[in-house]
Amino acid sequence: MKEVIGMLKGIFLIICAATCWGMGGVAGQYLYQYHQADMIWLCMVRQILAGCMFLLFAAFVQKQDIFAILKADTLNIIEFSFLGFYYTVGLCNAATATVLQYMAPLYVMLWMSYKSRKIPDVRELIGIVGALVGVFLIATHGSLDSLAISPMALTIGVLSALSYAYY
Repeated sequence: MKEVIGMLKGIFLIICAATCWGMGGVAGQYLYQYHQADMIWLCMVRQILAGCMFLLFAAFVQKQDIFAILKADTLNIIEFSFLGFYYTVGLCNAATATVLQYMAPLYVMLWMSYKSRKIPDVRELIGIVGALVGVFLIATHGSLDSLAISPMALTIGVLSALSYAYY
């Protein structure tokens, strides 16, 4: 019974996280389109607020030494926040940025395959091909002659996913 409750709690938290992620992307796009928010400003504000929330949670709920966390993870935090999802949203739109960002697991899978010297299994290869075809269709709308999004949006989106995978 405890395992079922844990699994249901996990599913609920995954749904909540995905919902918040989607709402955040749409909110960012709204700020860009209707309030001329600067994408770099929004990235910085988002990162600072999220970092403060995590540190408060760590300090008060988990009773951790937040200064030790900051000392140990500052470089990782800077690397991850260098290129962000909201920057990509500002260059294209929330849907495209989300697809590009969620290429991160593909990079992790490819890296792990390389490190273990093992070719991904058929199911994983189908996932890789599907992800690449999806990004190709979003970026080109199926045309080999031109991009449907700016080269900068595609570059920053892919780099953001690589940064996320590295983190």
